[in-house]
Amino acid sequence: MNLQAGGPLFIIESPQGSVNQLQLPHCQPEPRIEEQERQQSFFSAQNLREIRPKFIENVSDPTLKKLLLKLRQCEVITSNEEEKVRAPELKSERARILFDTVKNKGEKASSILMKSLQEEDEFCFDNLMLGIDQ
Repeated sequence: MNLQAGGPLFIIESPQGSVNQLQLPHCQPEPRIEEQERQQSFFSAQNLREIRPKFIENVSDPTLKKLLLKLRQCEVITSNEEEKVRAPELKSERARILFDTVKNKGEKASSILMKSLQEEDEFCFDNLMLGIDQ
């Protein structure tokens, strides 16, 4: 990982001369546009077909609720779509509806879903990615 300085440069005068400059904090640079497009295109229709059954089976109910909230906040899904996802009693049915709703919105929406899943439940995300060509 290549970190770039992101804060002010402090000039420090020390009697021993051991430290003379300090720049804080370090930050990660924003991903370049082509990197964002590459990440987005990774969630192609073929990859999503492979991920779908594992998502439905493995995503937990608490994670599903967090994903709904994030996707609603990002305006990936509407309030009506959120209600449709919440309606079924079975978690697997809620997961199926959410996945299919987002998948039908395209690669950008699917990428937001998967990035949100990675943030909320990295273990589940890693499990889904096993066997997917990267």
